[in-house]
Amino acid sequence: MDTRHGIITGVDCYPANQRESDIILEHLKGQPCKYQEMGLDGGYDIGAVHRGLELLGVQGYTAIREY
Repeated sequence: MDTRHGIITGVDCYPANQRESDIILEHLKGQPCKYQEMGLDGGYDIGAVHRGLELLGVQGYTAIREY
């Protein structure tokens, strides 16, 4: 979602037993507009997602997870 303009920029459908963190990078590659910064849910706070965002040139921010 583009919060500045209040529009949904894309939707994906996938099996319920597949983690969103496994498909987020493919979703971003298919977006018509490219982002420089992105806020993500804490569930995306894994190394593969951070590295993928880095390769795409996107600065990702995730919620702090306390265990």
